[in-house]
Amino acid sequence: MHYHPTDSDMRIKVARHLGAFRKAINALEQYYRDLPSDLTSYPSQSQLFPHCTSFTSLQNGLVQHFEYVSQPFSDHLIFFATLSNQPAEPVCIKFARRYSKYAHEESASLGHTPALHGFEQIPGGWLMIVMDKLPDEYVALYGSTPSSALVKNIRKHLQLLHQSGYVHGDVRNTNIMVSKFDKTKFMLVDFEWAGKDGEVRYPMNVNRGPDLWRPDDAVDGALILPEHDLDMLEVMTLNDSDMMEED
Repeated sequence: MHYHPTDSDMRIKVARHLGAFRKAINALEQYYRDLPSDLTSYPSQSQLFPHCTSFTSLQNGLVQHFEYVSQPFSDHLIFFATLSNQPAEPVCIKFARRYSKYAHEESASLGHTPALHGFEQIPGGWLMIVMDKLPDEYVALYGSTPSSALVKNIRKHLQLLHQSGYVHGDVRNTNIMVSKFDKTKFMLVDFEWAGKDGEVRYPMNVNRGPDLWRPDDAVDGALILPEHDLDMLEVMTLNDSDMMEED
């Protein structure tokens, strides 16, 4: 660390940091000293849930409590829970760094995205998004047969979303959930990259690969364009159709 000996502000800042570290170490030592000596087992990872257990309802402004049930994907910050009201209502809770509340609500108003219950900013720069839990009949498009009627319905929905001034930005088969009983019914999820057309941009490290095509100009920091959504839909369905023909 470089500083001038007369820089008293820097010296005070360093002293405060060292003092904070010392207090933290003492607190940790005390914590482990106080642990029960007969503690022989630890909870499994599936039993460890975030500390947040309530949110302010977007519908009525009241505080709504919930209880976690499970974490369906260990590598995603997505959790299933039930609201404390009666009868207990199942919800899906997602934690993300960025998320378009307004694009989600617009898509939900069109009937093809789970209704939003809560949207909270929490410490550490995180967002907590609470929405309806999809019925079990919905599965990712990757495991479904994309009929021409389904593709037409998705395209129409995206165009309506674009007309409302929003883009999704990540239209891939894992973000389109299709009913197992009616192949024309779908739900669009994951609005982490979504936002206002002409404003929202791609994040850093845009993922792509042999199984995930994106337009050439869909790169880090570039504007997310409506045509990107539609192009990804077309290529995605073509790829899925090709795989089915090979089977």
